[in-house]
Amino acid sequence: MKIERLIVPDSVSQRVSFGRGNTKKYLTIHQTGNTSKGANALAHHKLQARSGVGYGWHWQVDDHEAIQTHSHDYKIWHAGDGKGSGNTESISIEICVNIDGDYKKSVENGAKIAALILKEENININKMVQHNHWTGKDCPHEIRMGKDGITWTVFVEMVKKYLNENEKQGDDEEVEDVTIRRVVLNDRAIDNLPNFCEDRNNVGNTVDYIGFVVTLTKKWKEYYYSKYLNGWIHESAFEDIIECNFKATVKNAGYSVDNLPWTKRENKWYKHITSSDELLGKEFTITARTQENGGYFYIHELAKWIDNRAFE
Repeated sequence: MKIERLIVPDSVSQRVSFGRGNTKKYLTIHQTGNTSKGANALAHHKLQARSGVGYGWHWQVDDHEAIQTHSHDYKIWHAGDGKGSGNTESISIEICVNIDGDYKKSVENGAKIAALILKEENININKMVQHNHWTGKDCPHEIRMGKDGITWTVFVEMVKKYLNENEKQGDDEEVEDVTIRRVVLNDRAIDNLPNFCEDRNNVGNTVDYIGFVVTLTKKWKEYYYSKYLNGWIHESAFEDIIECNFKATVKNAGYSVDNLPWTKRENKWYKHITSSDELLGKEFTITARTQENGGYFYIHELAKWIDNRAFE
């Protein structure tokens, strides 16, 4: 499953939320109710990014990909309970039900992204609820009616399976606890266990995270575990960076914003995203840089790189 974090500007999220401050105590599962052809994850993301429908949701997932539209920090209007816990204390996932999609695969991917979010935000699976929990609405409708044999109980077990798959960490003597932040530079497999384990299963690839700075928490021989990437990855996927943590405001136009530092433009995965012209006056958190003085800064909120001179 491809995972895209296409976070919209704050101005878009503000239109369909009570602002930032989501305590993220719950994960709410929805289904779109839109069976039209083409009503997939990308279509729903574009709807939200363009103008929205007076409410929103954090994630949408179909049989091919999961896309995040809004930061988890936003109290998005998705649960229909006003300023209740559904809107203000939960993250939302919409599972697509478009007629031209593979329904079972969409639900399976919904379970995968649910497990990832539960891990990322340290939410107990007992706090994963149906939209119905907040207002009594018949949602997620198809799961509630047990379409194709997938009831809510079955869906919960699917999520548990994906949660447990990546809890295997090997023998204590083999696995080393580490805390390392590195940038993803190369496309490598993401597996539930290191490649040398016979019972490993592939859960994705790092190509969708090129340029992201991630925290690595386990080392097993030449493999690292990343909670964010949801699996084990060979060390060749990463490169060292200089850690930092400070706020900075974009003051100068004309600087490129890219998925990798401009010095890495020969990398086949290098992509130009936008320019500092679009970010003028905005404050960001800088959590990595390429050198102690000058160089390129990593914008944490965008997971993108920019020349330090854009902030001077």
